[in-house]
Amino acid sequence: MKRCNSRKDIISGKSFPKNELLRLILIDGQFIFDKDSSLQGRGYYIHKDLEAIQTLKSEKLLKRFKARIADEEINKMKEAL
Repeated sequence: MKRCNSRKDIISGKSFPKNELLRLILIDGQFIFDKDSSLQGRGYYIHKDLEAIQTLKSEKLLKRFKARIADEEINKMKEAL
């Protein structure tokens, strides 16, 4: 039986195949986009769509993780779509 690598989207709570998600890591209270999945640290995933990226900037979500995200990281994620 072939196993599917799926991860949970932090916005919707749904599981998706890993290749349909963008990876973020949290370093010192700052979300950083990990394009190549090569950075060390706990990975957080969001679905690859513009709506999910916009939701990421919501105050409620960032308070939940006690984090912030820079506009340049948002721009990098939009380019990766």
